[in-house]
Amino acid sequence: MMMSNQPVKHLSRYFSTLLLLIAVCSTSANAQTADNEEILMMYQADQASRLSPDTDWTLLAKQDSLRRIRAYELIDSGLLTTGNDYHHAAMIFQHGLDSVDYGKAVDLMRKALELDSTINKWLLAAAIDRELMSKEQPQIFGTQYRREGDRMVRYKIDTTQISPEERAAHGVRSLAEQLVVEREFNLIPISSYHRTAESLEQTMSFIEQEREKGDTSRFNVGENGLRHFADQLMQKGDNEGAARVQQLQKALYPTAVNEEDCHCPENKYAPSKANQVFTFSNGQKIVACGFVLNHGAFLELSEFVLAECDSDHIIDFWDAMRSCRLSFSRDTLLIEDLYTLPLGDNLQETVITWAREYISYDHGVLKRDKAINRNLKLYDQSTIQAVLKAYESTDNILNDAKMGLLDRLFVAAISNSEEAKVAFMQFRGRFPELDGAYLHQYRILQEMLTAWDGVDRP
Repeated sequence: MMMSNQPVKHLSRYFSTLLLLIAVCSTSANAQTADNEEILMMYQADQASRLSPDTDWTLLAKQDSLRRIRAYELIDSGLLTTGNDYHHAAMIFQHGLDSVDYGKAVDLMRKALELDSTINKWLLAAAIDRELMSKEQPQIFGTQYRREGDRMVRYKIDTTQISPEERAAHGVRSLAEQLVVEREFNLIPISSYHRTAESLEQTMSFIEQEREKGDTSRFNVGENGLRHFADQLMQKGDNEGAARVQQLQKALYPTAVNEEDCHCPENKYAPSKANQVFTFSNGQKIVACGFVLNHGAFLELSEFVLAECDSDHIIDFWDAMRSCRLSFSRDTLLIEDLYTLPLGDNLQETVITWAREYISYDHGVLKRDKAINRNLKLYDQSTIQAVLKAYESTDNILNDAKMGLLDRLFVAAISNSEEAKVAFMQFRGRFPELDGAYLHQYRILQEMLTAWDGVDRP
């Protein structure tokens, strides 16, 4: 293990994990009211599976079915106890197949609001509308659209049942706004033109020409259309192309809120100058301000804050010992806590995502979901035994190589090896001279192991 960047690496692990542990301890102390981690992870999987432009809908239908089966089991076992639990389950049934599933989503959302009146009501409105639509009855809020011929149209609506005030209270767009959405649904995405274009330059020239046409253009060259096109390029690995489209979007829409006219409030943690603004479909904008480690297709920051544009308060602060990657797609801001562990080929150290936080607005209300990444490719039994053998045969001279071995012991421990866990916990006893950056590394890994084995484990 190289020592040149150890203090930053180790402290980054320490503080990131400390925050996770605080959350874990809080959950443990309130076990009777804690959100169910399994239904949360199912909800996150449900949402993440719909972010990809290349979604396999046949496979997704099977995954949705399995999630509904497990959700029923959790409900019947009495393992869902909080408003958030029922909200997460409601979303899973909202992606069901028939009126029975949608009716279940309605019931679950009503239970969620009964337990926690602060939960956003949009999903209740959407579930009610979808249940009505499945029965060929008019919707009442106006959340549902469906294809008729070659067009997407707002499904028929009885506008007399819900007042404008009720619609707004449920986070639903006004009737006029719904018609704007219907128009945008039927515009041709720029990606369709780009598939046959000879180059990105040709596509960008086409975008400028279409914008001059205004409302007569058949292509979605508005601010949101260009942002979605940039997202698609990112997801396909064309980071340079995505950055160029983002610059064009800012040039064509200078009145849109961007880094130049959106700032973080003055605070004691980080600069107030914007690094990037993330714009959500409901008009809400979150700005990131801090110290840039990398600003390619994905923004990497350290010592930064997030805030809403024009707000006097920050959403949260990530300190100087943390390295995070921020990305935005389909109305969700993803923050990934990055760490280096020996999980590459031949146990080479590689940057992995230790935890993920998803920030969204759920039609007006800020929502944050965080979880440890439990999809790491861990060690098999032969690798665990090789690590243990190397540890047993090594000498007692503390150096970089021993700290590299400590990293491998940690990974072996989270790979479900009790023997590796014991060896890991006894490491300081074997190397009593452990101090400085080495001690930081050990303490951080201890806390990460505790978090991995903690109450958030599904």
